[in-house]
Amino acid sequence: MDNGSALLALADLPSCTPWLVPFYAPRGSDREIVDAIAHARPGVLIWSSANWFTAIDSRSAGARLPLAMAWLDRRYPYAMRVGNVVLRFRQRPLVAAPKGHGSSALPSAAKR
Repeated sequence: MDNGSALLALADLPSCTPWLVPFYAPRGSDREIVDAIAHARPGVLIWSSANWFTAIDSRSAGARLPLAMAWLDRRYPYAMRVGNVVLRFRQRPLVAAPKGHGSSALPSAAKR
């Protein structure tokens, strides 16, 4: 599954930002996103997926929200791709990405 909002619903977890998923936040919402994530302090973030709806006007959340992206690169520097989903971590994950289906560990400052 590569739908972050569906993953949150299945896990019975709320979004840690005012938006169900941050890529729906309007341009310029960086400070509000950063404050919400800093307050919630989740250990892992569902950052992006290969779905068409994770880019608005063909621009990724990282391109539209550069200050939030820079903060995430510093505070959630580790990333892992599981299928089409990129997860961001505060600390190095203790487990490796599962084999197959395009899964991999991504370098620090993960793909946006």
